[in-house]
Amino acid sequence: MVEPSTRGEQVWSEARRLNDLGDFRAAAQALDDARRVLSEAPAGDLDAARMLVRVDVTGALTALELDGYAAASDLLRAARLRAGQMAAPDLVALTHIQHGVVEARSGSWARAREELLAAMELRDHLGAVEQCSTLITLGLTELSLRRLTGATSHLEQARALAAAHDLDAHLFKATHNLGCVHFVAGDVPRALALMAEADAMPVQVSRDRAHLDHAEALLDAGLVQEADDLLQTALTSAKTQGHRLDEGDILLDLARCALLRGERDTARHEARRAVAAFRSRQASSRRALAELFLAGLDLADGAPAERALAAAALWEGTDPHTAEQVEAALLTAEAEIARDRPQVAQRRLDRLGPASSLRLPVQLHAHHLRALVADRVGDDEEFAKVARQASDALATAQSSLRSLELRAAVTQHAARLAQLDLARAVRHGSAAACIETVERWRGASTRAEELTLSADDETASLLQELRWLASGMSTGAPENPAEREARMADLQQRITARARLGRRASDGPVLAALTCDQLLAALPAGTAYLTFGQTGGRMYAAVANGSGQHQLHDVGPEREIEDAVATVRRDLRGQAFAGRAPGLQTTLAAALEESGARLGRLLLDPLADVVGSCDRLVIAPNRTLHALAWACLPQVARRPVTVTPSASRWVRHLGDGPVALRRVSAHAGPGLPEATGEVGAVRRTWGAEAAATTGPGRATTRDVARALAEDDLVHVAAHGQHAGDNPLFSSLRLHDGPLYAHDLVPTVHARHVVLSACDVGRARIRSGGEALGMTAALLSLGAWCVVAAVAPLADTVSAQAATLYHEQLAAGADAAAALAAAVRDTPGAQALMCFGSDLQIRR
Repeated sequence: MVEPSTRGEQVWSEARRLNDLGDFRAAAQALDDARRVLSEAPAGDLDAARMLVRVDVTGALTALELDGYAAASDLLRAARLRAGQMAAPDLVALTHIQHGVVEARSGSWARAREELLAAMELRDHLGAVEQCSTLITLGLTELSLRRLTGATSHLEQARALAAAHDLDAHLFKATHNLGCVHFVAGDVPRALALMAEADAMPVQVSRDRAHLDHAEALLDAGLVQEADDLLQTALTSAKTQGHRLDEGDILLDLARCALLRGERDTARHEARRAVAAFRSRQASSRRALAELFLAGLDLADGAPAERALAAAALWEGTDPHTAEQVEAALLTAEAEIARDRPQVAQRRLDRLGPASSLRLPVQLHAHHLRALVADRVGDDEEFAKVARQASDALATAQSSLRSLELRAAVTQHAARLAQLDLARAVRHGSAAACIETVERWRGASTRAEELTLSADDETASLLQELRWLASGMSTGAPENPAEREARMADLQQRITARARLGRRASDGPVLAALTCDQLLAALPAGTAYLTFGQTGGRMYAAVANGSGQHQLHDVGPEREIEDAVATVRRDLRGQAFAGRAPGLQTTLAAALEESGARLGRLLLDPLADVVGSCDRLVIAPNRTLHALAWACLPQVARRPVTVTPSASRWVRHLGDGPVALRRVSAHAGPGLPEATGEVGAVRRTWGAEAAATTGPGRATTRDVARALAEDDLVHVAAHGQHAGDNPLFSSLRLHDGPLYAHDLVPTVHARHVVLSACDVGRARIRSGGEALGMTAALLSLGAWCVVAAVAPLADTVSAQAATLYHEQLAAGADAAAALAAAVRDTPGAQALMCFGSDLQIRR
């Protein structure tokens, strides 16, 4: 007959498995069964008594999830008392380990650390499993207390121990938590890589907490929608399994997502749900954190500052070091600013220590508050210093990232300070200050180190499979369209995730932001620079010219400008699709002329004093104007226009002189009847320099990728597609399928790229002002100047315009002037724009 202690151990093992899976209700039933079996043991059965202690130790975690902190703590204290009475140091150690877990799960990190260190003093009495568990939890505790060196050491030990003893679940947890350490240390790509490595492990564990951590890393990276999607998945799982503590944490992060999207009512609703979840499990520390978040919302909505101060007081510390204490210190400073006590707020901020010790979003939040203090006390010099420090921190962070997407996304966290900076410049009526604001923020990535992408075989393989599926060439593609789309979506997700992983150490300080004086000195006579921004629901234009003049103008209500721009885009697209219907073409051409004139009156007529005498325009547009075909505006017609992300980007190659031309290549994609003639015309124009061309419809992705890596000027005539929801999958259709922005080689050697293709001049503008798309990617990777269309183009129109453009370029005109001439002589070609820097060819 099997002894009760043996049978009880078997049932207890099942309860532990159920706990690991997060099925706490089933685990509670199994633990009750184990206690019942063990109660059948005769008095004095030491094995059964020991097993009862282990059952209660395991049951503490179950009780925490189902009944709350008090029930878990009581169970552990009783178990420790019995273990001590048995003189069983190994069991005493286990109670300390589990008590540390309970305290950590409840947000009491200092008490958790005390319990775990007590367990480590008894580590000689523990087996590999228990030692590994202790190291993992201690690492997490050290992390939460911002003791990153200790956290890394404990988790690396846990990883080695788990690998040596084939402890798969522990290896998962140690790897994932190590990713959390890198996240807190500011190395988001490494954090995402370790979290992805853990998530790929084929081990049966509850992943709600892991998904929550992963989502927080995505939020730090500025990938708000991606974080929200992951949190919604985790929330469904947590609710199904009854994980109320995880549910509360997930809801609080969903509230943070909503706040970053500007959805304050949703943020408040989710945070209140989080409070209810924490209250149901007596998790007072976590409930206080949710209350802190709600108090911040109320403060921003004009509620009295006293509530925020009371919520923050629960986390009061003379030396804030936990994430919660830092958040409370920031809220306290914000409340003091609201009470018109900026000096008190500054003292609170000073307690945080060096901003560089904080994660980037927290750094930028602290800088924003310091800037608010400087603004309140009228300290212009301090405001400029803080804005410069914050902008440099952003550019430095971008320099460390090898991902186009992450470089654009992290600017999300600077949006509030950038808006304050612009609003302040507008309030002072200073065009120079507005120009410098744009350079600080929208031009931050321009000041970062030049981006190079890392190519790897796995990503190339994923891109190739996606290309085959998109082109219909894959023999193994799912026949069901829905299955095929699902497979393509999965491939895009995997490619995107891999593209985020690269990180490099910055080689040194970033370039200083361009000043207005430096811009004025660089502007040639007859050239006007215009930049646009919006604040307070209105759009503003700051303009400067080569004669040293500069002016700030209130363009008008942002909504009115948006409507006018949308009308121009609609009319331009309609004209392209009118085809060979002369009557419709005439009607739409008239409509485009009218809508362009209306927009021109709004944007440019008020600037005539500064712009009118200039024969060339350089424009740094905002989100509303980023894909505007400026040639549609009569005030622009016939004038060369260069569209640039910032003045820094335009000035970068101004002193480099004409580009020496050694190799020109022209490439034709399929499905364009005029492409053969277009490619031939380019070759004839450049003569001996045109060393590489491809035949009609035969260009492959490899041809174009090689050309971008080796040639000086690359022309591509192909169907184009802008993927607005996933802009790095914008593409050019070639013979073997689409060439994606993700396909671009590690470094683009081509100084000039001409994309004779629909829509690929468009971009998705992140909330921080950075652009993502095919053209933006080429400029980020090394191209000086890109000619591309911001709307559809008829095949005959693009072929004619391209031929004229290359003739002008070869004759010595710079890119913007050559394009202006080609568009002037090609009806319907207004969608073609010159992006980046001015460029001239030396033959």
